[in-house]
Amino acid sequence: MDSSRTLNINAEPAAIIRCLLNPTDLKEWWQCHAVVDARVGGVWALGWGENENGHGHAMVITGFVQEIVEGSRFSVYIEPITIVFDVVPDGNGTMMTISQFNFPEGQDADASLETWVSAMAALKSHVEPAEQSAPEPQAPPTTRENPLVGERQTGSKPTVNVRDSNL
Repeated sequence: MDSSRTLNINAEPAAIIRCLLNPTDLKEWWQCHAVVDARVGGVWALGWGENENGHGHAMVITGFVQEIVEGSRFSVYIEPITIVFDVVPDGNGTMMTISQFNFPEGQDADASLETWVSAMAALKSHVEPAEQSAPEPQAPPTTRENPLVGERQTGSKPTVNVRDSNL
């Protein structure tokens, strides 16, 4: 059974593909240990958690890279399924389509695809720039806070000096 889902990510396509292939990025956004040989036929192995006996991982996904098209596609074969990540520029962001092919009949293909989509939400949070909130309005600076104004004592009265070379 084949299925796919598309989502929009506010990032460059190359950055998204990098996050799928770079072990450091994978660790940051997917919280896994990764071994990636980023070439066709190379291994793509991810591990999460600690095994009960303290050795290895509680869960491991191992696949082989089927295709890498710089900045536009990455596919991995995880027997018997092929997962394809297609990224296409779309305005200021990227449309990412996640497809799974050859999912075995009788198993829940939709649940599997939703797991991938859920993981891509973490990638999206990792790769998108943080939204900048508007700075809070501030009162105008007093003479003591304004770097162009200085106060000094001259005799019994304070004197205000303005340091501006344009005056």
